[in-house]
Order: sequence, then structure tokens, then C-alpha cells
Amino acid sequence: MNSIQTLKQTILHLEEKLLQSHTRTSPEQLEELLADDFLEFASSGQVWVRDDCLGEGGVGIVSMKIYDFEIRQLAPEVILATYRVFDEHRVSNTLRSSIWKKENGDWKMSFHQGTYTKS
Repeated sequence: MNSIQTLKQTILHLEEKLLQSHTRTSPEQLEELLADDFLEFASSGQVWVRDDCLGEGGVGIVSMKIYDFEIRQLAPEVILATYRVFDEHRVSNTLRSSIWKKENGDWKMSFHQGTYTKS
């Protein structure tokens, strides 16, 4: 497997981890995955920063599946991930984008945005 494919699998794994209930409800795990400067424009229209996610209960439980996952390397240690998510509870789809930065050897999400789609 070439390096871009390996990198794509690594970032996909991290994105999927952020959708898992045990990660989303663990401030400790979220702290490991979110950069200090984390910013999110949620599909709900809310704006979140890292501290908003680290409170008791984390960011809540979801049931979502990722598809059409792609990455683009913006710099040697900066990755843009784009994909779609199907939300099983809301029966809706969103377009997603995330920026991941490598910090001290670990990938951390620095930015995330979700946008509802019609299909």
C-alpha cells in the first residue's frame, strides 16, 4: 500500500473513531483527538470549540456511517478529509470536511464542518 493510501486509511480510522459512542462520550479520548485550536461549524448551525466538547458526557451519541471518503494533502503534515455521512437516527445526509494536523507525532482534528444535503 502506498503512503497516500496508508494516510487515507489512518485518517478514515480517526474519523470513524470520532463517530463511536465510547469516544464521543469520553472527554479524555476527545482531548486526544481534537487539537487545542479545534473549531467546528456543525450541521445544526452551532459553532463549537474544543472546550465545548470536553465537558461531562462529551459530544453525545450518534449513529452515523461514512461514505465517499477522500483526502487531500494540503501540506506535509496537514490533511483535508472530505466525505458524506448518513445519520441513521435523523435519516439524513451531510457533507463533511475536516482538517487534520500532525502534532508531536499524532494526528489531531483542527477543523470540522457539516452541511446538510437534500439526498
